[in-house]
Amino acid sequence: MASGHIAYQTSFHLVPTFLVDKSFHAVTLDELQGKKVFGFAGIAHPEEFKRELNAYNMVGFKSFPDHYAYNEEDVDALIQEARAADSDILLTTEKDIVKLTGFSFPLPLYALRVDLFIEDEETFWQQLEKHFKAEKGGTERVQ
Repeated sequence: MASGHIAYQTSFHLVPTFLVDKSFHAVTLDELQGKKVFGFAGIAHPEEFKRELNAYNMVGFKSFPDHYAYNEEDVDALIQEARAADSDILLTTEKDIVKLTGFSFPLPLYALRVDLFIEDEETFWQQLEKHFKAEKGGTERVQ
């Protein structure tokens, strides 16, 4: 096996837990009840995030490239698209909301906090520990 590779797979799922506003305060998911949501993200695989937003009343979605640096024109265009879709709320990732604190939004802007839950977590950690012991020069390899 090539160094640096872990020969173990596990399943995981993401669970939305709460919203984060532009001031980084927690807001309950109830805030989305009955509201039309326009989502956007500048992440590597925005389709995963978009799938999460389908649980809410999503009326539109816009993808940006990973690590995108938003500017005033982007924000204006985003607001226009959200308004054209009759959105009540803009919803993004925590990674993106930190890049948007300096901009003004006429609609509420939130990030969706999602927690990662690993299936069979105990086995996952055991396998990871085996891998790192092997990488440190031990003889045990992950199978």
